[in-house]
Amino acid sequence: MEKELSLNEKLLESHIIEVQKKLNKEKIFFQCEKKSYEYYLYLYFPSKENNNKKIELLLLINLVKNRIYLYSLNLIQISDGRDLLPFIANKLYNKININFFNLIQLMENIQIFLSSLTDKNLSQIGRFYLGEEYNINIISNLKHIYSLNCYHCDLINGNYFDIPCLITISDDYFCLYEYNNNNKYIQDSNKFSLVFYGTLKSIISFKKSLVGSIVTIAFRKDLTDKIFSLRIMSDIDEEMDNIMDILIKKIKNIGYRMNIYAKKKGNVPNINIEATENNIKVHEDKIK
Repeated sequence: MEKELSLNEKLLESHIIEVQKKLNKEKIFFQCEKKSYEYYLYLYFPSKENNNKKIELLLLINLVKNRIYLYSLNLIQISDGRDLLPFIANKLYNKININFFNLIQLMENIQIFLSSLTDKNLSQIGRFYLGEEYNINIISNLKHIYSLNCYHCDLINGNYFDIPCLITISDDYFCLYEYNNNNKYIQDSNKFSLVFYGTLKSIISFKKSLVGSIVTIAFRKDLTDKIFSLRIMSDIDEEMDNIMDILIKKIKNIGYRMNIYAKKKGNVPNINIEATENNIKVHEDKIK
């Protein structure tokens, strides 16, 4: 049975309804869903290049965290789970106790933000939050996101453990999430906590092991000389081959060069990016 709405929630719902009416009059499609303690506001703005094409955004209001997040759903370069709100509105909009006029102002700020987007600034826009909970149903269904359930090797109290996780690879970022089993508000297998993220440009090398289905990826931390190595593995060897191919393809697309190694039985060569293009095409349907 759904709990009775508090006064603040009733006010929030009334504001959302009024904003929806106003936006619909302006030909901006607006749809709202409530799931447990979260409100999902789906916004569809006309594209400045093509009026028949809609830019899809998700404004997520979390009542437990008292936070608002804004995700892009179909702008490929920034549709990877980054929160866009800090680049659109000031800190006041991160609180949910906002009124109708602030919601309208936020929508106007979003329209200004969308009209100012260029290919040059997309990779710098948005924020990830380490340790925060993410709904993978949203992220893994985003455009051009490759996602895989696998394991990563972690050192805990002097011992190595294989931790179940989910990784996502977008055009700019590699992210690693762990299952969130300690959420006191809701138990949901779709909820994960972000434990690591890095740009593809911060990867300095990656390799697949000769024994076992293990891929090791080395990241340079914050443009310093410090190196962080991440080991991911799967029971299915082909899945690790897929990760190698997808990383090669996406890194090539951003014009970046690095050391890439593929270690397979009887063959331990350095792999040239161009030489792998035919292999990549087999997996392209997974990231379209």
